[in-house]
Amino acid sequence: MGFIDVHCSPFGMLGCWLGRKAKARSLEVHSEVTKLKVRLHQFLSKTGHFSSKREAKDAVWRGEITVNGSIVKDIAYQFNPRTRPVEYNGRRLFLPDSDITFVMNKPSGYLCARINENERAIGKRSVFDLFEEHVDSTVHARLLTVGRLDEATTGLLIVTTSGDLVHRVTAPEHHVAKRYWVSSKRPLTEEAGQQLAEGVSIELESEGAISYYLTQPATLVRVNDRDFILEVVEGKKRQVRRMVAAVGNAVEHLHRLSIGNADLEDFDLDEGAMREVKPAEIEAWFEQA
Repeated sequence: MGFIDVHCSPFGMLGCWLGRKAKARSLEVHSEVTKLKVRLHQFLSKTGHFSSKREAKDAVWRGEITVNGSIVKDIAYQFNPRTRPVEYNGRRLFLPDSDITFVMNKPSGYLCARINENERAIGKRSVFDLFEEHVDSTVHARLLTVGRLDEATTGLLIVTTSGDLVHRVTAPEHHVAKRYWVSSKRPLTEEAGQQLAEGVSIELESEGAISYYLTQPATLVRVNDRDFILEVVEGKKRQVRRMVAAVGNAVEHLHRLSIGNADLEDFDLDEGAMREVKPAEIEAWFEQA
């Protein structure tokens, strides 16, 4: 014997069936809308506007983010970015359809930062200048460097619109290795080389305050008495130069060879040249050997 819906009369069976269909469709629509929802901090990281997840979260906590016109201070707040606009200090933020990432062979004499007209007037140049002919203005405005090389340092630089990739490489807890070819002004003694490998105390400055940091153990491979390859897993400002200074020497030239499994030599790039990399290539950078 079949099941009979006691809430439906024989004459109302069609109406009940249509009602159940409408309810099911409503649940499907609700499910699809739910799938479109993202957490606020995830949305902000994907806009490419923030250099790290921490920076995005701080902006939320400071009350600088509005969703649909209202300030939201909950980083886990869920919403549909297609229907609720997000602004950062009055500026509309958008979720890009996809991110783009480049590797480049950074030349000497370029800063890994946006520069103003006053800086241009005294001859400063930015690595972002090199991208102007390769990407449109909307992408150019979203580009970030994955960490920074100082003005004189050359070599591998990753440039991307992905805040997630920046965090993945630069966050200290991820321990992504970076290898540098270091040319020192004076021969590196055996003692100095051992100190660099074991960790040295370097001076750091933040907002005028001086602190000291003990570097983590590093890998050092000698090439000759003045040239060596140094691999570190941190990314403190001017860290390699400060490490060499801490053992009584100085850097003559500094060139980054690799980040994770991304090796500059594999890309065959002339100085100042760049090329786009695909998601599969990026994932390979983080695979364990």
